Amino acid sequence: MKNSLERGANTNLEDLDGKTPFYYASKKFQGDPNYYEKILKLFITHGAQLEKLQEECAELFKLAWRKTDKEIVNKWLNNSFCVNMKDKTGETVLHWAIEDGNKQLVEKLILHGGDASIKNKALLDPVDAMEHVDIVLPYCKLKEAYYTLGLEENAEIEQVKQAYVRLSYKLHPDTGGGANANAKQLEVVREAYKYVIKSMEFVDCNHKPLAEQEYKEFDIKHTAPQHRQFLELGDVGPGTVFERQKQAQQIKFSKAVENTREYSFEKANMSSTIDQSSLVSIQDRRYADRRAKQNSKMTGMIERVVEDMILAAMNAGTFSNLKGAGKPLAQDLSNPYIDETDKRINKVLRNNGFIPLWISREGDIRDGAALMRKELVEEACRYRQRKPEDLKGLQTILREGAHKRVQPINRLIRDYNLITPVLDRQLMQLSVDKEADRAIKQAIEKEKKTTDGDGVKDEQNKNMDTKITYSVFKTVLQLFRQ
Repeated sequence: MKNSLERGANTNLEDLDGKTPFYYASKKFQGDPNYYEKILKLFITHGAQLEKLQEECAELFKLAWRKTDKEIVNKWLNNSFCVNMKDKTGETVLHWAIEDGNKQLVEKLILHGGDASIKNKALLDPVDAMEHVDIVLPYCKLKEAYYTLGLEENAEIEQVKQAYVRLSYKLHPDTGGGANANAKQLEVVREAYKYVIKSMEFVDCNHKPLAEQEYKEFDIKHTAPQHRQFLELGDVGPGTVFERQKQAQQIKFSKAVENTREYSFEKANMSSTIDQSSLVSIQDRRYADRRAKQNSKMTGMIERVVEDMILAAMNAGTFSNLKGAGKPLAQDLSNPYIDETDKRINKVLRNNGFIPLWISREGDIRDGAALMRKELVEEACRYRQRKPEDLKGLQTILREGAHKRVQPINRLIRDYNLITPVLDRQLMQLSVDKEADRAIKQAIEKEKKTTDGDGVKDEQNKNMDTKITYSVFKTVLQLFRQ
């Protein structure tokens, strides 16, 4: 291989799978990282690209890890070059371990100098790209806390306390720290101490889990004595139990509001990153709250004063000269469930000659129905004059005519029922058979009335003829007598 490279072989050639000669040369040594530095130097001196070689090494390490070859993996981890190498996507071995949720490999990589700040081509570091954040983040934070306290990870709780006391005395500005006094660093030490103690709270001094300790169980539940049952009210004022509870709730609420405001103000005041404008805005907000309370009290006071002045003026008779004074209010018969705005708008429209659509539609329906019935009766009368005894033919003709005239009216009725605001105003659709039978019945009644009227007129005419004849005869008789 060395002779081939010295003769000018191209070290950056790729096969169909994108593999370079370095990949196959490294694979020949079965992943032993002791030879990687020698092979790497040899390929670099003959023009190989360093980024490409790191990608090949990363893929070989991934292959060795998935084959669970522990000896090769441990050799790779002991080599500083292999811990932080990148693959084609820019991800390190730490990226793969976190994404696979492999806690054992993550711990080994961190202990062997794995860099968690290296980002891949998507600009994601291992913590950003991982799916199993609960695996590595607590461990990294715990390791950082031990490092801040200057201790090893297997330190006892007494050592942790002594380290915290020593660093606090050194960094606190009131204990004579001098140039070493640093409030920010003291806060970091305090947080680290709290985190370490919290991680140890599940283990006792003998490193025995609390789940294995023996707990004393009480069979009888504790009952508070009778004279101590009202201590939860905070010894609030006199009154019944309900009144004292109400007072205690009000006091708790006011204290909670005040504590919230004080906490937000102190937090903003102590924060090192907050600017002066934020402090001013918080103070302005507190001032605005107080001002709003004062305004509400002032408004209520003004309303009460105005009401008293109006009552005094009414008693003095100041409003007696007004129109309608002493008279009852006009009775309003309008529906209280109708919106007042809609009622006024309808009044304006009615005064200007406008009619709601459903009212005009109802008028059209009634006019159309009356006209249809009139036409059917006339058609029945004409048919009866020609064929007075053919009822079946009359029914057939009237039903055909009623069917043509009823359809448009029923269409109007359907539209009207959708827009009418009152259910009682809705109309039933017209029936063809009923309209035809009604027209036949009215035509027969009309024919009877006409016949009876003709008989009465004949008798009247006969009486008139008799009277006329008698009067003429009487006149002729008088002429002859003369």
